[in-house]
Amino acid sequence: MRVYIQCILLCITLFGPTLTAQNRHIHHDEHRGDKRYPRTQLFGSIYSNDKSNTVTIGTISVRDYRKQVMIDTDGNYEIYLPEGKHTLIIESLGYEPQEVTVDIKGDKPIRRNFTLKEKIYELGEFEVTAKSAIQNVRESAYNVVAIDVKPLHNTTLDIASVLNRVSGVKVRSDGGVGADVSFSLNGFGGRHIKFFMNGVPMDGFGKEFKLSNIPVGMIDRIEVYKGVVPIEFGSDALGGVINLVTSNKKRTHLEASFSAGSFNTYKSDINFTKIFQNGLSVQLYAFHNFSDNSYKVYLDPDNSGTERWVKRFNDRFNNGTGTVKVGFVNKPFADQLYIGFTYGKGRKGIQHGTTMDKVFGRRHEHSETIMPSLEYAKSNLFTEGLNVKLTGNYNLGYTQYIDTTSYVYNWLGEATKSGSKGESGSGPSMMKYYNNNGSTTFNISYMLGRNHEFNINNVLTLFNRKTKDPLAVKETEAEKSAEEKRRSLKNITGLSYKYTLNKYFNASAFGKYYWAKHTLKQDVETTNTFGYGLVATTFFQDFQLKASYELTHRLPTANELFGDGALEWANFELKPEKGNNFNIGLSTSKVIARKHALYFDVGYMYRLISDYIIRNIYGEGTRASMSNHGKVLSSGINAEARYIYNNLLSVGGNVTYQSVKNNERYKAGTDDVESTLYKLRMPNVPYLFANADAGFTFRNLGYKGNDFYIGYNMNYVHQFYYDWSIYGVKESKSVIPSQVSHDINISYNLLKKSINLSAECRNIGNAKLYDNYYIQKPGRSFMFKIRYIYH
Repeated sequence: MRVYIQCILLCITLFGPTLTAQNRHIHHDEHRGDKRYPRTQLFGSIYSNDKSNTVTIGTISVRDYRKQVMIDTDGNYEIYLPEGKHTLIIESLGYEPQEVTVDIKGDKPIRRNFTLKEKIYELGEFEVTAKSAIQNVRESAYNVVAIDVKPLHNTTLDIASVLNRVSGVKVRSDGGVGADVSFSLNGFGGRHIKFFMNGVPMDGFGKEFKLSNIPVGMIDRIEVYKGVVPIEFGSDALGGVINLVTSNKKRTHLEASFSAGSFNTYKSDINFTKIFQNGLSVQLYAFHNFSDNSYKVYLDPDNSGTERWVKRFNDRFNNGTGTVKVGFVNKPFADQLYIGFTYGKGRKGIQHGTTMDKVFGRRHEHSETIMPSLEYAKSNLFTEGLNVKLTGNYNLGYTQYIDTTSYVYNWLGEATKSGSKGESGSGPSMMKYYNNNGSTTFNISYMLGRNHEFNINNVLTLFNRKTKDPLAVKETEAEKSAEEKRRSLKNITGLSYKYTLNKYFNASAFGKYYWAKHTLKQDVETTNTFGYGLVATTFFQDFQLKASYELTHRLPTANELFGDGALEWANFELKPEKGNNFNIGLSTSKVIARKHALYFDVGYMYRLISDYIIRNIYGEGTRASMSNHGKVLSSGINAEARYIYNNLLSVGGNVTYQSVKNNERYKAGTDDVESTLYKLRMPNVPYLFANADAGFTFRNLGYKGNDFYIGYNMNYVHQFYYDWSIYGVKESKSVIPSQVSHDINISYNLLKKSINLSAECRNIGNAKLYDNYYIQKPGRSFMFKIRYIYH
């Protein structure tokens, strides 16, 4: 018989352990106006009949109450009910439906576990309307990928490594643990991609929150918007947005992990949530990273003309960060209200400049993050369908660069006395940069009936830099004014309208207003402009088709305008970039005989950018700066496919091809002299890369409920030029060669999944891997991890 299962259930079944349903109320409750709603938390786990495993796909509905929630992939559920007796209907594919009655009294949380009996039968026609947060993102009209990170919590990956496995995304690193990383999305990278955490801009979070520092245990899911971006982010991104959604447990929960591995690397993190009966909530998240980063690189260490392997010796990294939030959840005045405080501190050696040609032996940096924050959200404020959200944060931290030695070093660590202090060549320095950043986001959405939704969003960001250097001798007024404040103020306001015809079609139109004011010493630059866009999606049979267009702008960042104080020079003359973005995508998912699941997604993108901002390297790689290039045309295609068998075997992969070319036909200052760079690929941009992975789970290995997992991952990058192709030949270092790396990981759950042991080997073949301007990444490495969970 035919089984009509809405796209959510297909995708959840498809991804099995990789897609987790987020508990979500899917209908407006007729009692929402009752002051008793919601009163009591009912939560627990759903087990199979032998109690060796939890049920990971299903729904719990409340009879006569129009409420339904999903069972997540850990087998847990959570629902809020008013006082009285309620009949719960628990359903899952392959199990007998079960009806149970619960009696809700008072407001004390109630834990109830249920057991379902397996049944083999032909399913009649039915429809599931509950959707996970991940599936809601996937089904939107935007070209977006939603990644469930929770199944990766047992690994030692950081968020940057997770993103590197997404189609269209290329993550490039300057080294090992704590290194700076750059991202490209469909050919556009750097500041073209904006990062958010829970919808809050991360531009001002400080160095402690680099994505290469954030462990997977801190994040529940990642949303990758390719190209056109919803106004809710208030973003001026050209290439897209990456939004990290942190763990938001609604009951008392504790997770802690520790890992150790190659190059004297240690990592630890803890995630704790306590919910009190009166709705008071306390959240704590902290992580620590340490590594000597003493991996070997292959080069000519002493300019003798002979290349060999040598260890990095000035790349030690040490940082720790903690966040505490205190507030209330599920109260009449707020769904959530949190006041938070984040503190982080770090130290990192600076091994080389923007290339490996310039080596440093003592240069290093210190950093500190001091950031208070506020989060407020309320659904159905004053009236049904009116939702508001307010967030704010301000970073009072600093970054300090220490460069005082009177010696110069080579790659062997040998020191030679110099006639002056400072390895950078510009004299000794202990420059401290107080890069104070702040942002506020205010969002109002209103649902009019079932077909019309209106959204207003405003994001205000500010930047204020002060510099202090006790070693600097300021003899002129110009030198004294060099320590004056640099200021930047940006405001982006968006308005959108969404029309939902039915479950098969919806479309949104939106507009954005951009305003910015930048101040450098006595100079002031003001910018204001408009953008707009349209997105639409339709469903037919097992397919979803998406299309979107946007005229957008990207305002220069503070670091592009004012430099970063270490390796980047300032350029206050930068103009905003302007882009025409177009995306189209097609995806499908199919479940066959309840055991086989298939998923396929393909997307095409087109970008035409004016006043494109590029990064220029100077000298021996000690400095770089940004400049407007002119026009750049980018187009490309990425595809992803995956097969799942019975939630045991998963095999999949993705491939991306992108053509990012110079579209400025004539040389600067002329109207008829064609540039020799016209139609050439932009330098230092990979244009063909792919990922593949496979994993198998052995259920009940050694003991009932204990699962053993083994996984494999491959990453391939085709060769590309890091300079304009006409300036070099393939045999020279102007070409970064094709690279392929292989990783393997194993994990074992025991004691009802409260303890997990895992081990990983990255770059098994010890391949020479290169990223930015021929900077080598670590070779073969091993990591071991233990993780404890209590809930």
